[in-house]
Amino acid sequence: PISVLLMSLDFLDNHSEKVTPDVNKKLQDGIKRNVYLLKELVDDILMLSRIDERKMKLKWEEYNLLKIIGDILTLMEPIGNAKNITFSVDVDKNIKLYGDTTKIDQIFRIFIDNAIKYSKESDKIEIRAINHYKGKYNTDEKEGVLFQIKDYGIGISEEDLPSIFQRFFRSGQVSDIPGTGLGLSIAKELLNLHGGEVWGKSDYGKGTTFSIFLPMIEKRI
Repeated sequence: PISVLLMSLDFLDNHSEKVTPDVNKKLQDGIKRNVYLLKELVDDILMLSRIDERKMKLKWEEYNLLKIIGDILTLMEPIGNAKNITFSVDVDKNIKLYGDTTKIDQIFRIFIDNAIKYSKESDKIEIRAINHYKGKYNTDEKEGVLFQIKDYGIGISEEDLPSIFQRFFRSGQVSDIPGTGLGLSIAKELLNLHGGEVWGKSDYGKGTTFSIFLPMIEKRI
């Protein structure tokens, strides 16, 4: 992002008299996009640094996941509408868990944002929760909830799938889509702090499903 910013600013500085209004707008839009991307990158690195240094403190409280997901979808509605994406949500309104509401919001924001980002025009995104889940995604047979976020987008290749939670990993197939390569690694780290786990399953060219297991944790004082 920094290189693109410098090149755009240098061009405007050295050729301002030759820049047409259309070119000027494109350059300014590009600068704005890269400023946001740079801010996202710095924020992500700072968060991972706090996690690595065990300075991340969680504020434990009861939360309703349906409300969190609803708030996220409301915020991201304009982005989804731009691609004519529809959402299907099957989450029991009575499911309540304990955790850090802000961090839980960030976890699901990352997965939903990715689902939108890598979906095609007029695709569908499905979000569902299975309460008291027992199965292969509950490796320790704890009491908890399984959440699944499924999209029908571009998918992830079999070769790339094992690397998606690695820091700074970005598949070559999405090089034209903005991103830092840190979102999924942050989501996984935040899930670990809540005793949770995540798995990714994908059919290349047909879509991806993320399965997120969160255990029932007793209220902490």
